[in-house]
Amino acid sequence: MKSFLDDLGMAIMEVRGGSAGPLYGTLIGGLGVDLNDGENTLEAEGVKRMFTGCLSEMEDITTAKVGDKTMMDAPIPAVHAAQKTEGSVKDILEAAARAAENGAKDSEKYVSKFG
Repeated sequence: MKSFLDDLGMAIMEVRGGSAGPLYGTLIGGLGVDLNDGENTLEAEGVKRMFTGCLSEMEDITTAKVGDKTMMDAPIPAVHAAQKTEGSVKDILEAAARAAENGAKDSEKYVSKFG
């Protein structure tokens, strides 16, 4: 899984058309950075590590925070929700999805601070 996510992220980075390719590529590739080689079945803690790695990689390339009206308005709350949620993989993913959706919706009221 780690290699797949890294390869997928690198392929997405090669898409031309502005900053979206590198951002989405980093987001996808970041999901695998905290996975162990050969880790192909995920338990709840593995999913949490995926979210944490993803956010860490994104924070390496952008200083955008919640409220800056960027794509970070969704993943930051998603990662925080994933980290706080106890339960199954499904519980964690559902909490992260709700938080990402709410973060994206909240961004409608923000003033853009980047590009």
